[in-house]
Amino acid sequence: MNAKAPTPQANQAPESKLNLFEHPGEAAPVLPSINDSMKFDLIINDKQKAMLIVDKPFAEVLYWAEYDLDLDELFFVTVRGKILPLGKTVASMFRPYMSQATYITAVRMQDEKLADNQRVPLIVRLDGAQFNRVAHAPIIGTPEKADTTAKSKEA
Repeated sequence: MNAKAPTPQANQAPESKLNLFEHPGEAAPVLPSINDSMKFDLIINDKQKAMLIVDKPFAEVLYWAEYDLDLDELFFVTVRGKILPLGKTVASMFRPYMSQATYITAVRMQDEKLADNQRVPLIVRLDGAQFNRVAHAPIIGTPEKADTTAKSKEA
């Protein structure tokens, strides 16, 4: 058991050390958040239609969106598998509406005109698993209950 570690060949390049403080650039699995890179508005109506309005194009094409009920956070996944976080928590009074939405439309405005849009599926997660919109609805409340709560907070 006196085996020696192999020595590098003369023609091989020495191993580069990993710098934990250096940004991986294009190889990063998580892109800078929407909040850090552009202005945005998240809109959802009582018909469970969600829309994200932005003022700049996304770094990559969106593939789907994920809303995490535990964290009240919204993430987008690109076609290359990178994660694009919203960067702000979604107001808890939107939970009943967001949990019932099945799509989110991302709209880019330029000079107060529609520049482009993209509709992506919305996956809702609860306790790390996919949310069942029917069975789990009592856990997070109904849209009617959220309306009552929001109106009582306004008064």
